Amino acid sequence: MDEDRRSQIEEEERYRAEVRAQFQREDTDAGIGRRPPSTSHVTVVPADDFDEPTRPRRKFGAAILGGFLAALLTSFLLAFVGVEALAPALLISWIVFAFIFLRAGWPTVWASLSVMSFLWPITVFIMGAGAGDYSSDAAAAGSAIGVAMTTGIAGIVGLFLGIMFAVIAFFTQRAKKEL
Repeated sequence: MDEDRRSQIEEEERYRAEVRAQFQREDTDAGIGRRPPSTSHVTVVPADDFDEPTRPRRKFGAAILGGFLAALLTSFLLAFVGVEALAPALLISWIVFAFIFLRAGWPTVWASLSVMSFLWPITVFIMGAGAGDYSSDAAAAGSAIGVAMTTGIAGIVGLFLGIMFAVIAFFTQRAKKEL
């Protein structure tokens, strides 16, 4: 058994020497001075071999799903503004965002959703504050209280969603850079 163990150790040493030589050749070709890995039996696959076919699918998914999410948030903003025809606005904004996100990818989707979420309370305040003429001071006070309450609720929801989408955008951008 001692001979089997010795031959196994020699085989591992030969393999490690081959891997080190391969990494040294790659490093000198690329002009990089990194150290070879110390682990044994690791197959190194270049990132271009497996990452490239999935990239267009990911961007297509970002265009369709991300475009729909952005169009949905846009329609919520338009509903606060008072637009009557929300279905055509939803379809048009979906198409526009799909074309934008087709080139940009998921980090841009999440960042734009974050910005739209942070715009909710501003939209509610602007549209609520400029609404109508009031016949009495009590109606104006009631409207001001209503605008303040809806702006506060929109602020809480918008802040929560905006922070959530911003964190997702940060981590997807970071993951994209690591690929």
